[in-house]
Amino acid sequence: MKSQSSLDFFSSKNNSMLPDYFSLAVSCSKLGTNITMQVFTEEVTTKHMKDVSRLLKIYLPTILESTCFNTKNLSFDKEVTHTELGHLFEHILLEYLCKEKIRSGSNEAVFKGVTKWNWNKDTFGTFHIQIDVPHAEKDLLYFALEQSVLLLKRIIHYHASWPSYPDITQKPLQLSSYKPEKQMA
Repeated sequence: MKSQSSLDFFSSKNNSMLPDYFSLAVSCSKLGTNITMQVFTEEVTTKHMKDVSRLLKIYLPTILESTCFNTKNLSFDKEVTHTELGHLFEHILLEYLCKEKIRSGSNEAVFKGVTKWNWNKDTFGTFHIQIDVPHAEKDLLYFALEQSVLLLKRIIHYHASWPSYPDITQKPLQLSSYKPEKQMA
């Protein structure tokens, strides 16, 4: 039996400023990380999110250069305009993992991920995301998850047309600082 740590406290409720758009159940093993994402919005793709590329260009521009393997062989900057929210979250997470690994002193960072869904079997809006981040790198994962949740929530919120929330394109996101003393397990 694999040793796993459950990180199911990563829900979109972590930031009470924004509505509950999705939840995450995260488990780590020696080999990698599995994430089950449940999206609570009617839209589960970026098809109607006309500003998703522009927002990513502002807050995480390197993501648009990332490699993406998809059935149409589209680059990620093209794929992002009509992809599933789980797939978008996977790429945001991979990008933050790479950025944090480099920031912490590594010369290079390469992470792989896969997003799957089967809405004949699972509830509509359920995504299964596998990332090759082992439990040994849980501090790196924790930081990247925090940033990824925040960015995806803001992208969804921007497109939800909620007038009570300020326009996030006017100033950079205030991302929390890295706190390695937090325990995920």
